[in-house]
This record gives sequence, structure tokens and C-alpha cells, in this order.
Amino acid sequence: MKILVIESHSAISSKISGLCESEGLTLVNCHDEKKTIEIIESLKPIVLVVECKFLREMQIFINAIRSHKISNDLPILFVCDGETEKEMVLQLREAGHHDLIVMPLHLK
Repeated sequence: MKILVIESHSAISSKISGLCESEGLTLVNCHDEKKTIEIIESLKPIVLVVECKFLREMQIFINAIRSHKISNDLPILFVCDGETEKEMVLQLREAGHHDLIVMPLHLK
């Protein structure tokens, strides 16, 4: 099973890759927001993890994901920096997206 991580660097993946591998999951990184649908169609991931600061237009991205049949029901987990992205976190919550993780990730 695959998890698609949309991020600018590999900060999220580096934090969770060992944990995911131990559970039999494979992380796949995408550093190009515009190729997300294409990658979703080819990989068929079970979840999409999105670094909020990577997205230029959050609502356009969400609408693009939701408008394609293959990704319409795909769970999206947003990873936000709680200090610098407070407004984005509030907008996501108001839009009904409650699957949020606030950085920094501290996994032991």
C-alpha cells in the first residue's frame, strides 16, 4: 500500500518513512503540485499527505483533487506549521477538513 506525500522537501517523509515501512506502507514523494493527479492515477495511494506551505493555492488544489473520479474519495491529511500557517489551518477547518497535523513532528 502506498502513501503519496506532496511536499517541498523530504522533511515529512524523512520523519515518517521508518514508521510507515514497519507497517508495510510505501511512501512516495511528489515535489510537483501540478503532477499530483497523474501520480495519484498511476500509484493509487491509500492516503494523500500534503504539506500546506508547499501549496500555492490551497482551494484550487483541493478542488482539483476532488473533481477527479479516482481521487474524489482519497483521504487527505494536511501537515501545517502551527505558527506561520494559522490562517490556513482555520480555513481548512472551516471547509470541513479536520485531518490536520501541526508541525513540528516529534516521533519517538
